[in-house]
Amino acid sequence: MGIDYAPATIIRYETALRLTSAFIRYTYKKEDLFLDELPNQLIADYEFYIKTIRKCSHNTTVKYLKNFKKSRF
Repeated sequence: MGIDYAPATIIRYETALRLTSAFIRYTYKKEDLFLDELPNQLIADYEFYIKTIRKCSHNTTVKYLKNFKKSRF
């Protein structure tokens, strides 16, 4: 932190990690998934979860998806 990433970036990635972990627990009833277990429609399910369960607006959902794409959990 402070060298490669700004503190706000770290917070954004930590938020994305928490949201993704909650999504996996809610949707797949598991704590984690192996790469070969990832379903083809994971992103569509993730978007649906953010909009319906988390009740986020479209713009917030797009930001979460953008952070998901860029993150390295």
